[in-house]
Amino acid sequence: MFFNEEDSRGVRQPHNDPLVITLTIGGFNTQRILIDNGSSADIMYLPAFQKLKLDLGRLRPFDSLLVSFSGDKVYPKGIVTLKVIIGTYPKQQTHQLDFLVVDCPFSYNVVLATKENHAWTIEKEKEDKVEALEAVELVEGEIAKTTRIGTTLSPEMRTKLIQFLKENLDVFAWSHEDIPNISRQVIQHKLNVDPWKKPVQQRRRVFAPERSQAITNEVNKLLQADLIREVYYPEWLANVVRIEANPEKVQAILNMTSPKSVKEVQKLTGRIVALNRFVSKATDKCLPFFKTLKQAFAWTDKCEAAFQELKHYLSNPPLLSLSKEGESIYLYLAASATAVSTALIRKEDKK
Repeated sequence: MFFNEEDSRGVRQPHNDPLVITLTIGGFNTQRILIDNGSSADIMYLPAFQKLKLDLGRLRPFDSLLVSFSGDKVYPKGIVTLKVIIGTYPKQQTHQLDFLVVDCPFSYNVVLATKENHAWTIEKEKEDKVEALEAVELVEGEIAKTTRIGTTLSPEMRTKLIQFLKENLDVFAWSHEDIPNISRQVIQHKLNVDPWKKPVQQRRRVFAPERSQAITNEVNKLLQADLIREVYYPEWLANVVRIEANPEKVQAILNMTSPKSVKEVQKLTGRIVALNRFVSKATDKCLPFFKTLKQAFAWTDKCEAAFQELKHYLSNPPLLSLSKEGESIYLYLAASATAVSTALIRKEDKK
C-alpha cells in the first residue's frame, strides 16, 4: 500500500490522521482496522474475535505482557492465526497473520502493526544493566553542589573526570540565580498562537492550597533571579485578583421585562440572589419586589422605579478582589430601617 502526491490533495499538512481500512478476516468483512506504524504486534480485540464466531479453543497460550503507549499493561487472552484477504479481485493478496487477542476497551476492532515499535510492544524480561553511580562533591563543604559519576571507571579515569568537572563548575546551574540573563537566541518560551485569531479570555484555575503555595514559591524564585517579569492583567488573560459577576446572569436581569405576576417576581428575586454579593444594599434595593410576594400582586410605580434602578446598577457591576495575606482590611457597616449590610474593604494606592 502506498500513496502519492495526488492522494494528499485536500489534506492539511502536517497531519496525524489515522489510517483506517476494511479487510476480510476469517471469511468476514471486518471494519475499523487501524494501521498503526508504531505497533510491534497485530492486535484483535475480544469483541471482534467474538463477532467472528471463533472458538476460544483456537487460542494458543501467550505468556508475555503487552505494553501500550500510555504504559498500560495487559496479558493477551492468547494468539490465533487467521486468513486475511487484502484488496479485491483481481488485485488482492492473502496472508496468514497471527493476532494477539486482547480484552480491553478500544475504538477499533483490529490493530495491524508495521515495522516500528510504538503503540503496543511485547515486554520481554531483560537483565538490569544500569551502572551504579556515586555522588561526587565538586565544591568542598557544599553538599548541595554534587553530581554523580559511574562506579566502573578506572582510578585514573575517575580522577581525571572529577578534576575536569571541578575546572568547569561554571556550566552547572545549582539554582535559578546561577542562570541569569540567558540570551533569547539560546532559549525562550513563547505561545504558539495564530496572530489572526481573536484572543479568548481564560477562566481562572483554582488549585489546592499546598499546590498553589508551591507554584507561588517557584514563580518567586524566577522573579528574584530576574528570569521572568510580571505582566499586569492583559485583557486576554484571566484577571487573577479580580472577581466579576457572571455576565450571563447579569444579562438575564437586564433583558427581563417588568414582572406581570407573582411567578415572574419570584424569578426576578431568584436571579438577584445569585448576584447578591455584587449588589450593594441588595435588600434595600429589592424591598419593593419582596413586598409584592406577601400580598396580592400589584406592580406599583415604586416597584418599577426600583426595577429600573437595579438594571442601571447592574449595567456596570462592581469587581470584587481577593484578599492578600497579612494586609489590613476594614469592615464597612451600613444599617437601614429594613436591613443591615456589611462589606470588607481594602485600601489601594492608585496613581
